[in-house]
Amino acid sequence: MDTLKINYFPGHMVTALRMISTELKLCDVIIYVLDARAPKSTMNPKFEDFTKRKSTIFIYNRGNIDVRKDRKKIIELIKQKVNKPIIRAIVIGVTNVGKSTLINTLAGSSKTKVENRPGVTRTKQWVNVQDNMWVLDTPGVLWPDLTNQRIAKNLAYIGSIKDDVLDFVELARCMFEDLKLGETLNEFCKRRGYLLKGGKLDLERGAKAILTEFREGKLGFFDLDDINPCKKE
Repeated sequence: MDTLKINYFPGHMVTALRMISTELKLCDVIIYVLDARAPKSTMNPKFEDFTKRKSTIFIYNRGNIDVRKDRKKIIELIKQKVNKPIIRAIVIGVTNVGKSTLINTLAGSSKTKVENRPGVTRTKQWVNVQDNMWVLDTPGVLWPDLTNQRIAKNLAYIGSIKDDVLDFVELARCMFEDLKLGETLNEFCKRRGYLLKGGKLDLERGAKAILTEFREGKLGFFDLDDINPCKKE
């Protein structure tokens, strides 16, 4: 039976939720960034009140939109939603789904800090993307109680939960089974030659390798919302 339990809600996310609620009053439209590999899992239930208050554009990063390239398409979507001389949009989403990358694409330059790990954006930042359009970058936010461990694992797989709070080896074991990769973590380490002194398997190295390759898209595309709960190896 799977015993891996994941929960992650640092204090700064409480502050971020309050900030988003306040800044929303100044905005015309919400740009809600989801990860196309786990669109349901990256839907934050704490954002439901926000999307009821404002018109919302859903961007499925790595799916219908490549936030690194589709600048013109995204700007047109915003203009279709808002017909005003000055447009103010707010970008929301869970951690590490590509919000800052999206804003940098819209601005045509690196206006916000971007790294492939969660929690890089900690404060609000208004960015001018066109003469008449401003976009507000916000911190990624999860929710206080990740009771659904299927969702928690999906968030961990895509990198929305900090790696240093995870049991990487157990997470990787689960992923091999969830994604039906055709082998186990132990077999993967043997095949790659990931060994410690004395010939013992370097499971930590193997776990980090397979999770990194998944996050970088090297294993292909997977719909994580369409898999069954994993069992312990």
